[in-house]
Amino acid sequence: MDITEVDHYAVLDLPSGEQGAKLSQQEISKAYRKKALELHPDKRPDDPNAHENFRKLKTSYDFLKDEKNRKLFDSTRKITISDLDLKARAEAEARERAAAAERYAFVEKEELRSARIAAHNAQRMAGRKHKEAGRKLNHGRARIRAMRYVNKVSRSISSGKTKKEADRILASYSKKKL
Repeated sequence: MDITEVDHYAVLDLPSGEQGAKLSQQEISKAYRKKALELHPDKRPDDPNAHENFRKLKTSYDFLKDEKNRKLFDSTRKITISDLDLKARAEAEARERAAAAERYAFVEKEELRSARIAAHNAQRMAGRKHKEAGRKLNHGRARIRAMRYVNKVSRSISSGKTKKEADRILASYSKKKL
């Protein structure tokens, strides 16, 4: 069995890592006795894994009792934990890069969308201005026509046509909503 396969501190319900390395032999023995009372096969007759669990507890305790094994275990755990930290950091950086790329793509998409909307609005505004210019042009033309009709009416009045006929000409032009 590889010494890093099992966290011997966790088997005894003790903290792992640097905190576990700082524990005294008395604290380890106390934790073993407490856990042994809980996992002893005589206390758990209905549990088919009771013997195996108790054997693992005893193996972990014997392993941590030996100072040489314990120091070796603590040093390999530090390396393993630091390797895990490096992997976790690398994964976190990869996730951050992916999220940044996603944000960048979203911003690009939104900027493109905004540019399209601005172009559409500018086109609509140009269309409105064009319509407004056409309306003003038509209004100017109507004013010119009205002035011509007024001149025609005034000439017809001055040429001796009846007032009644002049009013009829004027009324026909006002119906056209000049």
